[in-house]
Amino acid sequence: MDTSTKLDLSSVNLMIIHSSNMIRAFLKNSIMKYEIKVNDFSNGVDAINELKKVDYDIVIVDKYISDVRVEELVRTIKEDISSNIKIMVIGNQENIDYVDMFISEELNMNDIINNIKKVLS
Repeated sequence: MDTSTKLDLSSVNLMIIHSSNMIRAFLKNSIMKYEIKVNDFSNGVDAINELKKVDYDIVIVDKYISDVRVEELVRTIKEDISSNIKIMVIGNQENIDYVDMFISEELNMNDIINNIKKVLS
């Protein structure tokens, strides 16, 4: 799929998990401009509790969240909640099971939106 084509993102429900208030706010505000519904959490425990109650399409998580190892968080999401949730990890690519895509820590918004479109296609 050509990610430059118009894709309706208004039905997408996305979660951001990042310990930095500033980065969460930047990502949330930037992504919401594309009419994507966004909820954000500062830790993995609260995020998992939310994921058990609300259906999400995509989770963007920082590789270095403080309360749980990202590998365990991703495994819990995919095995215990829903294998259909797309997982995008902020950080250098490494061997983590169930991750759909790694995104650069530089947080280029055009790249992030294009990557969201890629994992949804």
